[in-house]
Amino acid sequence: MKTFTRLAFLLAMSLYLGSFASFAQEEGGDDGFDTMNSFDQQNAISGLFGYNRIGEENFIGARFRPDIGIGKFGIGLDIPLFFNLSDGSLRTDEFKDGVGWLRIIRYLRWGIKKRDPLFIQVGDIAGTYLGYGLLANNYTNSVSFEKRKIGLSYDILIDNMWGVEGFYSDFNFASLNLFAIRPYVRPFGKTGIPIVKTIDVGFSYITDRDQTDQLASDSTTYNYTYTKDGFTTIGADMGVTFINRKMFRLAGYFQFGLMMKNDQLGDTLTKTADAGELAGTMTPEQVSMMQNYEAGTGVSVGLDAKIKFAGSLFRLDARLERLWYSDYFLPQFFDAVYEINKDGKIFSLGTAEKKQGIFGSLTATILDKMIIRGSLLMPDQMGVNAPGIVQFDMQVPDLIPSVFISGSYIKGGLEKFSDVIGLDERSLTHMRVAYKINKYMMAGIDYKWTYTLVEDGAFETTSHVMPYFGLNFPLNFGGGSSSSNNEY
Repeated sequence: MKTFTRLAFLLAMSLYLGSFASFAQEEGGDDGFDTMNSFDQQNAISGLFGYNRIGEENFIGARFRPDIGIGKFGIGLDIPLFFNLSDGSLRTDEFKDGVGWLRIIRYLRWGIKKRDPLFIQVGDIAGTYLGYGLLANNYTNSVSFEKRKIGLSYDILIDNMWGVEGFYSDFNFASLNLFAIRPYVRPFGKTGIPIVKTIDVGFSYITDRDQTDQLASDSTTYNYTYTKDGFTTIGADMGVTFINRKMFRLAGYFQFGLMMKNDQLGDTLTKTADAGELAGTMTPEQVSMMQNYEAGTGVSVGLDAKIKFAGSLFRLDARLERLWYSDYFLPQFFDAVYEINKDGKIFSLGTAEKKQGIFGSLTATILDKMIIRGSLLMPDQMGVNAPGIVQFDMQVPDLIPSVFISGSYIKGGLEKFSDVIGLDERSLTHMRVAYKINKYMMAGIDYKWTYTLVEDGAFETTSHVMPYFGLNFPLNFGGGSSSSNNEY
């Protein structure tokens, strides 16, 4: 009887609260080039009721995900209420450890990055980047949506000349976690000189001193090895806008990055190389590379083009970047998969060989509704020591009448291009397909391939499948975030 009462309550709540979540806030411009503008303006409440299979257990319930913007203020919540079909118990796994029930707050936000002079977001900071992205790009602090962390991302520009941007991964107070800051200046920002006034010069500093306790398979606790005394990178960059017209904008940039030598990593690599040489499991080249580990450097030059046709009919954002990096350096090191296995990724620097490569991204927006975006980081000779990473996102409403489709796919550690296909321990994905029964009613299915923290302290891949039913109630108040007069 209790289980029936709970399910009746959840169904009633789902019928009261229902909509698709608004698309994630993105960076934009001040002259009509912010490709996500219409989605920034949306307010919505999402309440999905249905069946959910998590791992080997079956649940029924609802997940409420309000995304509400009032002026420049935005808030996102995630409230899961699922009951186990075997015993009727409420699933509370998402709220164990760390900040507990505060995880229902996905984020609090003020402004839009690179569009408003003041941008601050607290909570889930998925998609975060620093500067032009050589060291940190598309970083997320919560690879497991069940174990979200409370992070901070910000960008402050004063008097269109002095600025600082950065992020912090996790306010868990157990240690100093991933910290990034980039002070920058637009030295000619107050002048009216074309092109020259857009010059942007910045310096980046990123360090990770994460010592969050992890539970080993033998039930003992340990800390991250290579962040014990800090894993640190620094960088410098400069950008300029060459063309800034109503229908076309072209910007260029230069970046330099340095991954400083990590003593703990050096000791481990030396021991690994010595053991491998004695056992005959490593080539002389591999042994020599590990034994001679040192700081690594990277350089990139890129162009970012934005094209707009017939107002909001079609917009295109294309980025192409050429990369050169030495041994012991990996571009975009702090990315969407960094938090899955920090020690493993840092250890991979010991065999990262000197490479050249290309990073490209393309975002197309049609009628301010359909958004398709993809990016690829691909070394010239991709392999185990020079992995690639791919990302794909889409938001496609009404391509088929009354059908809404959205999805995201990220995969790192690519050793060959064919690795792009298939879900494994290198993947993160989320797919949602829904049918609009009428103006307010909808039904669909929600699928996630993600990570969950298991008892031995490691992340394990897991899939979540949830058929659901709900209603569509957009909340058109407050107007969302508006564009500022901040110049690009």
